[in-house]
Formats: sequence, structure tokens, C-alpha cells
Amino acid sequence: MEGDYITIKHGPRFEGIPSTIGMFGAIGFIIYGSFLLSTDFSAALVMYFIALVCVFIFLDFRGVNIDFKKNRIRQYRNMLMIHHGKWETISDFNKVSLTLEQFKTMSASSLISQSFNSKSHDSYFVILEGEEGVIPFEIGEYESHSSAKKTMKWMAEKLNLPNEDLYGERKKKAAKIRNKRKAGRKK
Repeated sequence: MEGDYITIKHGPRFEGIPSTIGMFGAIGFIIYGSFLLSTDFSAALVMYFIALVCVFIFLDFRGVNIDFKKNRIRQYRNMLMIHHGKWETISDFNKVSLTLEQFKTMSASSLISQSFNSKSHDSYFVILEGEEGVIPFEIGEYESHSSAKKTMKWMAEKLNLPNEDLYGERKKKAAKIRNKRKAGRKK
């Protein structure tokens, strides 16, 4: 085993109320500090320091911690260099799965023009699943099937759990149906 403690970093998310407050706070304290710079240098430095704190809140870093020694896992948020989140027991989960979610988004200009053109994008999720009643645990969201599949297999190996690529199975079934249709047309 690589180690008794693993951290999977997902990077900044830029979402939620704390992130929005952090962004506007950083901008506001930088502007206010710039006004104070010529009159009160020490107050300006304090404003810049507060702006730096707001930037860390704005970035909203997230990830997953796995502590094999204590048999626990958590999704964390990293605010001001401190990881926090609720720990869950690893043994509550019995399978690692990969799923696909398709999201539709609309741009502001399409809403204003009422054209209602939406764009779709795929997100692949690697999750830990347990018995009925156990809330699934999200390991991560990935833009490509191959990177999600790699993470799924790695997690299954690390946690010694079976894995299931639900998207891959659905894709195979769709290919079989297409092939049957093509074969039926050729006759």
C-alpha cells in the first residue's frame, strides 16, 4: 500500500455562497486597501491581508481524504489551509461504481433572446456504494470516461472492493442494439 493516508485533490470549485462572498470580499478589500495606501500604509496592509483570506475562501478547494489506518473516508473543503468534513466508515461501502450524468446549461444570451438553446455536457462520477440505506459517497467528478475509469479501478484496488462501470455497460448494450439494427437492415 502506498500509505496509510491518501488525499485526492479536486482543486477549486468556485461555487456556493462562501465562494461568492469571498470573491466580492477580495475585490472590495483590494479596492479599499488601494485607497488607504497613500494615507495609512498599515491599514492598507491589513486590508490586503483580509483580501488574501477572502481569496482562499473564494477558491473553495475540495477533495477526498482516506485514512486506511482508522478505516475512514471524507470529502473535505479546504478553507484557509484547514481541511474539514465529516468522516465516514470505509467498511460501510461494498462497491466502487462509475456513472454518467448529462447536464444541460443555457447561456444568459439564450435566456434573454428566449431562444432556449441549451448545451449538454457529460460528467462521469466515481462513487462508493453500500447496502440499501447507505448514502453513496462521491469520490470525484471527471470530464472523460477514461480518467473516471482509471480512478474507479484504482479506488477498487486500494479499498479491495469490486467495481462496476455502469456507463461502460450501458454503452456496450447500445452498441449491441445498433449492430442488431444494422444487421436487420442488410438482410
